[in-house]
Amino acid sequence: MLPNFWTQSLTFGFQIIILNLKFQKMKKILMGSAVLTALSLSIIAFQMSCSKTANAQTGGTTGLTQQNLLLYTLYDSSTNSNSIWTSNYDGSNQTQINIVLPSGIYFDQTPQVSLSPDGKKIFFIAGVKNYYNNELYTHSGNIYSCNLDGSNVTKVVDKGNPFTGKDITTLKTY
Repeated sequence: MLPNFWTQSLTFGFQIIILNLKFQKMKKILMGSAVLTALSLSIIAFQMSCSKTANAQTGGTTGLTQQNLLLYTLYDSSTNSNSIWTSNYDGSNQTQINIVLPSGIYFDQTPQVSLSPDGKKIFFIAGVKNYYNNELYTHSGNIYSCNLDGSNVTKVVDKGNPFTGKDITTLKTY
C-alpha cells in the first residue's frame, strides 16, 4: 500500500485530469453552440433580405370593378342587320347601344362582341359587304371598338384587303 500522502496526491492528480477533460468537453460544446447560433442568425438575416411583400390594391381607380352586364347582339331579319345590346344579369334594363359605323362598314352576320375588362369599351367585328352567290355576305376581319354608349367608333385591328379569304373569327378580351 501507498502512504496516505501518495494516495491523496494521485487522487488529486486524477481529479485535475478529469476536470481538464470536462473543461475541454465543455469548451467544445460551448464553441459548437456559438457556431450554431451564428449560423442561425445568418440564415435569419438572409431570409429577411430575400423576403418580398405583396400589397394588394383594393377599390380605388386602379382596380377593376365588375359591371354586372350582359353584352349581346340581336339579329333583325326584317332589316337583315345586327345590333348590340346590354342588360342586367337578370335580363332587366335591356338597352340598345346606338353604334354608327363608318360608311360602307357593317356588322358581321354573326358579330362577336366583347366588353373591355374595365367595362368602358365594346369590341366587335365588322367589315364590308359583298354579294356572293346572289346573297349579301359580310367580309369580317376588322376589329372595332367604341365607348359603352356607342360613341367614338375606332378601328383597332385592320386585316387589310377584305377579300383575301382570311377572317377574324374569335374575339375575346382579358
